[in-house]
Amino acid sequence: MSLDSCPRVLVGGTLIDGTGAPPINDSIVVINDEYIVAVGKRDEIPIPEGSEVYDITGKTIMPGLIDSHCHFLWMGVAMKTMVLLNDTENIMDALVRVKKRVSEAKPGEWIIGIGWDESKWSENRYLNRYDLDAISPDNPVMLSRVCGHLVVLNSCALELANITKDTQDDQGGHVDKDESGENTGILRDCRYLVMDVMPKASMEIMVDALGMASEHALSLGCTGIHDAGLGGEEIKSYQHALSAGKLKVRSYLFQRDDVVDGSIAMGLETGFGNNMIRIGPSKLMMDGSLGARTAALFEPYEDEPDTSGLVLEEPDVLLAKVMKAHNNNLQTATHAIGDLAIEHTLDAIQEALRLNPRKDHRHRIEHCEITSTQQIERIRNLGVIPDMQPNFIGEWSGPGSMY
Repeated sequence: MSLDSCPRVLVGGTLIDGTGAPPINDSIVVINDEYIVAVGKRDEIPIPEGSEVYDITGKTIMPGLIDSHCHFLWMGVAMKTMVLLNDTENIMDALVRVKKRVSEAKPGEWIIGIGWDESKWSENRYLNRYDLDAISPDNPVMLSRVCGHLVVLNSCALELANITKDTQDDQGGHVDKDESGENTGILRDCRYLVMDVMPKASMEIMVDALGMASEHALSLGCTGIHDAGLGGEEIKSYQHALSAGKLKVRSYLFQRDDVVDGSIAMGLETGFGNNMIRIGPSKLMMDGSLGARTAALFEPYEDEPDTSGLVLEEPDVLLAKVMKAHNNNLQTATHAIGDLAIEHTLDAIQEALRLNPRKDHRHRIEHCEITSTQQIERIRNLGVIPDMQPNFIGEWSGPGSMY
């Protein structure tokens, strides 16, 4: 590509190119549209005539960051429509924030909040329906814990979803009840019980949300994301946002396993797409989270010895889903946090590779938190990619913390 047509040039900054090479001081970066076409020392590359030159002396330029596991679309929807509770310091702080939204809502309007974390609160306990009933007796409320694997509903929401004291656990999830058998309002890995009666985000909201999320990501230096679990309409929203000029980060889209059959029928494989949107893996779920006490462990939880978590998929069902994806050149990304869930996931991948060997399969384990030495060795030998979140260390590790 000729440098004569390059309209933008950055000069004077320190360049880190991501290859491990020493930084280049007093650098030049030549950009043509969306492509970087030349980098080097400023005195080694001529500035193309007519270029718009930006002097970034004293600044550093480096490749954009890629978030390999986020829920990008729903982060945007939360920013646009939900009550954000991630920075609350105690239960009252959270309730005051939710009550304010209730006071602004129409009668019967759903109040949805996200991001609360009881481990950061002085009370160190989950919210329950009685907390929410006190501030919203007439508007349905659902507040999602930071992990997304535990939600709390008020009585109004429970009634709309027809969740009663007779509602039984199903599909691996758990409905919490108190000593008298009454619902506490807490659902662990079974929010599907309420989803049918909740309002759905419109295409317009999702497109706008992707625009908001894009701007937020770019402000942090993040230029690429892996969105970890999307249905058909949600994938479509990415296409619409790109066409509208609102999607500004490169996006690798995990397909929920309930839409994978459609991709297979159309002959789509992992990697299909363009330089902005690509089809990623089949997203599978084996367990929940440590914070919700639903990550599947070999041993019981120390602070809740009556549970060792939840296995959300029977091992033979997981194997069938892994095989279906593997045999159709689709990567898998299986959510597995606890060591039991990780063991089942490795067993499924190992069997898929035995039946249909493939070197560069790139199957992933999402989070992959509680591992044994033997499991780490299996991960290495099978060529599995553990996709871990370093921020979890800062958030929940240390004496008296989660791990």
